[in-house]
Amino acid sequence: RIEDFERLRNLQLTKRSLLTSVKNSYESTDCNYLLHPLIAEYFQSKLKEQEIELKHKFCGMMIQIAQSISQNPNIYELKEIATAIPHLSSVATDLIEYVDSKNIIDLYRGLSRFYVGQGIYYQGEKWAMQGLTLCIKKFGEWNIDVASSSNDLAFINNLQG
Repeated sequence: RIEDFERLRNLQLTKRSLLTSVKNSYESTDCNYLLHPLIAEYFQSKLKEQEIELKHKFCGMMIQIAQSISQNPNIYELKEIATAIPHLSSVATDLIEYVDSKNIIDLYRGLSRFYVGQGIYYQGEKWAMQGLTLCIKKFGEWNIDVASSSNDLAFINNLQG
């Protein structure tokens, strides 16, 4: 109940300097409350933890979508996946640090396959090249994901003649 909360606020929290009342203006009877700086800092850290956790979960869901894109997607698959492509692109460009290292290549491969499946080779090549560059930077040249990325680029170049 609101009355119980107000009583708790007035008797306990403000008495212990955990809340400080601040009037909105001279004419107003409304009042806002400020949290003690240590409590505010605690809530900020909890919020940051949740934000990071949500970003990891979101990226995990996007990886699953990217992994579901076949090498030769048909028109129905492309139509179904099309709404997720801006999100996949966003993860690949802005949220890549929240993607598990073992799944990085899947993200870029999925984006590349989506565009190559529509015959937009330059866009597919761009994503495959970004994936290759990132894998080389992250894992070194002698890594299975680097080899897979190179193979994806070779496949796209072969399609273009």
